[in-house]
Amino acid sequence: MAKLGSMAYQLTELVDKDNGCGINQVNNGTSKVLDRANAIEELKAEGRPSTSENISEKTGIHSGNTLKNNLSDWIQAANWIKGNCLDDDGNKIKSIYQIDENQIASYLQNIIADDKIKESTFDKDICSSMNKFDNALSMGAEKLGLEKRYDFSEVVAEAKELADGKLGVSEGNQPFQDSGAIIDYIRESGHPQAEKFAVACEVMLELGVRSGEIKNIKMEHLGDEKITFLNMKNGINETKFSSSELVEKIKENMTDGEFKVNYRELAEMVVEAREATGQQGTCHSFRYEFACEKYVTLRSEEGGGLSHMEACYKISDMMNHQRGEITEKYISSVSF
Repeated sequence: MAKLGSMAYQLTELVDKDNGCGINQVNNGTSKVLDRANAIEELKAEGRPSTSENISEKTGIHSGNTLKNNLSDWIQAANWIKGNCLDDDGNKIKSIYQIDENQIASYLQNIIADDKIKESTFDKDICSSMNKFDNALSMGAEKLGLEKRYDFSEVVAEAKELADGKLGVSEGNQPFQDSGAIIDYIRESGHPQAEKFAVACEVMLELGVRSGEIKNIKMEHLGDEKITFLNMKNGINETKFSSSELVEKIKENMTDGEFKVNYRELAEMVVEAREATGQQGTCHSFRYEFACEKYVTLRSEEGGGLSHMEACYKISDMMNHQRGEITEKYISSVSF
């Protein structure tokens, strides 16, 4: 196997103007305005909404300073991941194309825990860079013929929430008002993957997992009343107990022994469902509802009558958070 080179070398090659992935549009004759307009037209032709995330997926970087700053942030992230994360087989990360959303989540969480960076810098600079990083990797993978797509949008959104603590500012920072209506709308939408998307939402709601953690469940990950999730946000594998009905629904929606979900398409369907049902929220709202329901149960006499912090730390363990106080952000809408 040929030597890959350092992360800095690989990423510098990725953004090379002549031989890179194509994200470098600095002085390339195409204005940012035209690039954006072309992206919107492409999205319309594909029947996808012109959200900032979708537009970003199809546009390059037109500013030299922005490219320089993004590259610096990507190198820093990749070097941290190389030094602190392992792949699914327990080996060190050597290629930029081994980077995934859970490793990015761990990197961002480490920055937050370090508490040595300004909130505005984290939000506007680092998170913005990570939101472009997945685009660059996807473009590079496509050029190399790798069948891989990268999407860091959800873990970046969660990291921003944990950093600023302003619960309720983002549409995804709250439970749905009626999650059942969301799931029913999706199931009856007529979308080719309607049932699979509905089941994915039920998994998030029942088990409190992130949408990125259910993207590829295989038959061997399923038991009679349990599901094993590999390489979750904090890098661990974890088996969660579920209803037998949910396990059966997953099996019924597998193709060649795999339950695969495209996050972008799922997220867009959830947005469509929330607008059709007059609600606020995103895929992450199912995780909020899980936390709220568990909190009420644990505080009740039937659930053990735990104190506020005891319940928070119990839920923190269920949700794979690093600190119990993070859970308080998820349950702020609960009156108890």
